[in-house]
Amino acid sequence: AANRDPGILSDWGIDPSDVITAVNGMPLNSQGRIMVLYNKLKKAGEFELTLDNGGNSRTITVEVD
Repeated sequence: AANRDPGILSDWGIDPSDVITAVNGMPLNSQGRIMVLYNKLKKAGEFELTLDNGGNSRTITVEVD
């Protein structure tokens, strides 16, 4: 079974039922794109996440240290 502890995602305001659909406006529709975003964001101070929860979409800004 997958680990259901929300950890840092909960700290960012992400609910366990939220689906991250985009980062900084870039859709997460391929593994290659996810890796490109990871490499860009690991040094970023903040980024935006677009979330979908049952058809309700919202965007949050996440600040990282």
